[in-house]
Amino acid sequence: MSNAKAEVFLATHILLNNLATKYLPDYLSTKWYGPYIGMSHGYRYEISVSYKAGSETEGSEKPCPALQIGYQFLQSASHKLSLNYARTFAKYQTENEVEGYDTIDSLGVHFNIGLLALKAGWLNHAFSESENRHDGGSYTCIGFDLYFGKSSFSMDLKDHYLEERKEHIAGGDIGLRYSFDNAN
Repeated sequence: MSNAKAEVFLATHILLNNLATKYLPDYLSTKWYGPYIGMSHGYRYEISVSYKAGSETEGSEKPCPALQIGYQFLQSASHKLSLNYARTFAKYQTENEVEGYDTIDSLGVHFNIGLLALKAGWLNHAFSESENRHDGGSYTCIGFDLYFGKSSFSMDLKDHYLEERKEHIAGGDIGLRYSFDNAN
């Protein structure tokens, strides 16, 4: 990471840490911050008619892998705040046949209060078999994260809102994350 980028991330960490120390209950100042990587598997999605890649599609009957990278700005025993980018690969199919693929790119903020994880951000769905290939929107998520040193385990329930289709799709993920540098 270049020196200027490292300084921006450090300055952001210091600013957020100072605000958290002042305004979050039981927040103790911390030096933990830094990048992380992760992966998850989930089932995507219960799909309404608006999303169907084919006429019989039920959703993803096989796990949909996702890769994540992020940067954790804050961490204490009770609170964590990070910025996260993820790419998810979903297959929509009937019992016998794949009817379409979806690559989902998302960028969001993850906030932890104890084990509870609250996540929100923006996303883009790139459907392989659709008249309207791209559809952007937002996502919200609730789940929990268990931390074991620099590693963590998560379980989430997600809601994706696609703006052009004016519909929601939902899914769930389980995942692992590993933190570098001072983050854990």
